[in-house]
Amino acid sequence: MPYVLGIVIAPIIGGLVGKRSKKISLIGMTVGLILVLITPFFTSSVLILSTFKSVFNGWLTEIYRHQDELPKDKRIWVKYTIQSMGSIAHQFVLMIIGSLLVMGNQSSVKTFFCCD
Repeated sequence: MPYVLGIVIAPIIGGLVGKRSKKISLIGMTVGLILVLITPFFTSSVLILSTFKSVFNGWLTEIYRHQDELPKDKRIWVKYTIQSMGSIAHQFVLMIIGSLLVMGNQSSVKTFFCCD
């Protein structure tokens, strides 16, 4: 739920930060990654990470849309290829950290994905 909520509120945040989207989203993702290590803030950190990742993706779309060096029909294709690789890496990092937290607390996987 926090992941989806982050994606939904990202356009609002992106509109508020405007031209500083890159800097603020990188700071937000860093804060989210730090918070993910603190167990009580795991849900909040997923919200922060997904929000600022989506803000960064919006900024990236604008950059690639205005690239003159790439053919017009390839701009968004290149952007989505890079975005997909980043998204896979993002999910991989979250699952590794989540797995470490579950194993460190000697909890079950069911506890990680739901309320046990």
